Amino acid sequence: MKPHPDLSYLKKIRTDLHNNQLVAELELWKFLKNRRLKKRLFKRKHRVGEFVFDFYCPEEHLAVGLVSDQDKDKELFLKDQEMKCIMIECKNVFENIEEVLNTIAAAFNNSKNEMVRSEI
Repeated sequence: MKPHPDLSYLKKIRTDLHNNQLVAELELWKFLKNRRLKKRLFKRKHRVGEFVFDFYCPEEHLAVGLVSDQDKDKELFLKDQEMKCIMIECKNVFENIEEVLNTIAAAFNNSKNEMVRSEI
């Protein structure tokens, strides 16, 4: 059995990310918090393995993130974890919020083993 790596450093990273959120993250959170989207629970700045995701729905094994430079590494990690992922460009949170929410909700119906990568 492999020893688990010490990932305690991620707690500070999560805190820093939470304290320095993008405006698009704050805007999208308005629509995801308090089970507002299809009564699904979403968490913010949730750690899965060595990555921190902008939003995570544990019921659906669904990670939702805003596009960044580290997305390819996250995508490969998610495939190994049999999780779904949706990557959203920040501008679309402001320009196409209904489409963003519809895409997230549509991912609820996909199987847990299916990788979903949508750049809206």
